[in-house]
Amino acid sequence: MDINFGYSAFYSTSDTNFPEDGVLAIHLEQTEGWLFQTLDFELIQVVRENGQVLNFKDSQNIETNLSHQNIVINKISI
Repeated sequence: MDINFGYSAFYSTSDTNFPEDGVLAIHLEQTEGWLFQTLDFELIQVVRENGQVLNFKDSQNIETNLSHQNIVINKISI
């Protein structure tokens, strides 16, 4: 395995009981290593059911309800 340097982080939705900026953990920049984060799956489930940012529900709605609709996107110049 090659050694690579860069930036790594764990991101979440910026919702109830999660960080406002959506960043759970950040590894030191440009350093070799691993970033580990313990996730609370019960908290994630609570946000999916009662949160304010409903990405999960929206994506399910798109997959199940909008897949049979003809969606047209028009590009206009202003």
